[in-house]
Amino acid sequence: MQEEKIVKFNHALASKKVARLLHVLMCVAKGNGRKVGTVEIKQNLAEKGIHVELRTIQRDLNMIEEVFDLIKKDNCSPQGWYYEKSEDGQLIASLLKEVA
Repeated sequence: MQEEKIVKFNHALASKKVARLLHVLMCVAKGNGRKVGTVEIKQNLAEKGIHVELRTIQRDLNMIEEVFDLIKKDNCSPQGWYYEKSEDGQLIASLLKEVA
């Protein structure tokens, strides 16, 4: 008989990640169409007491782009991030600007 694997869900860790992702989205939204870089996002997060590495922010941005398709990168070096000029992207950006 195969033993069932039990996976525990760490709610505190998950809620911190969700909060960080929302703050990352708000940073991009506050750019008002201007491309926002990871260094600027890191500084903004640090002001809010969220201290993460640049690589974590890059992974977050890539995941948001891939899964939710709300933001886009400009493929320049250094990379800039912005909200796509779509109805959904603009709606989310305007909502997040109001919250921020």
